[in-house]
Amino acid sequence: MRFRFRYSLRGLGVMTAVIAAGLAWYVGRIRPQEQAVTAIWEAGGMVFYADSPVNGSFVVALDRSRWRRSFGAVRHVMLKGDGSGRGDVICARLACLGSLCHLEVDSMQVEDADVVHLARLDLLEVLSLNDNPITDEGLRHLAALPRLRSLDLGGTKVTESGVATLRKRLPNCTIYWAKH
Repeated sequence: MRFRFRYSLRGLGVMTAVIAAGLAWYVGRIRPQEQAVTAIWEAGGMVFYADSPVNGSFVVALDRSRWRRSFGAVRHVMLKGDGSGRGDVICARLACLGSLCHLEVDSMQVEDADVVHLARLDLLEVLSLNDNPITDEGLRHLAALPRLRSLDLGGTKVTESGVATLRKRLPNCTIYWAKH
């Protein structure tokens, strides 16, 4: 028995449109996440995905497959620099990780202008910005994070009045900060 496939011009047009839509989705959503995860790894950071074990195991976090980088829902990122990091590059890349809930960007030279990118992470609940040169100007952007419940600002340049203002705007957020 022989099957013949007959394609009409309309069928080929629909198939082409579906393939084009898939490629547009890849370029528009998947590729920026892949680049962000690669930048995090290159900076010495760790990435945890939605299906990572809760017990803190690093087995899944160290999975560097291209599939995981592209399609895994990134939930937790840990970056600890030596004070010479490029906070502007990292923060711009992190902004595309819409499923991010927990972010630690310590000693990465994150400045006030870089915090604008972090304010686009709507699902962010825990944020650590230890030892970064952030001032009260950067705190204004963090007020746009409605789900934020824990913020660590140790070793930053924020003032007591800036922290007080942020506490008023985010009443459900515990802010860890010590006056120098």
